[in-house]
Amino acid sequence: MPAFVLDSSAVIAYLHREPGWEVAEEYVFGDSVVSAVNLAEIITKLLARGTSEADIRVAFAFVTLTSTALTDEIAFEAGRIHAATRHLGLSMADAACVATARALGATAVTADRTWADLPDEVRIIR
Repeated sequence: MPAFVLDSSAVIAYLHREPGWEVAEEYVFGDSVVSAVNLAEIITKLLARGTSEADIRVAFAFVTLTSTALTDEIAFEAGRIHAATRHLGLSMADAACVATARALGATAVTADRTWADLPDEVRIIR
């Protein structure tokens, strides 16, 4: 089982050398996974920034990060988390990250400070 589940913001911070990228680096190359939902969000955001699909594939081949599927149970948990935290500004992908971390007994890692109000199992890298 992985120790950490990375939110899209942590991976993007590393890839674009945004604030907190040095801390994100240890997770990107560590015992971590990213949910398939977060992977889709990362790809979407990188494409929107003008990164080519080929460059995105190269970046993911370089890091040791793998994606994990979203099971039905994790999807239901993500839905519950999103409904309960929408007022804090968490997205559906954020909720999927937290739900995946809970299901795997891992810690969710984010670069998004809005997660500071979450009650448990979250590490904020900036």
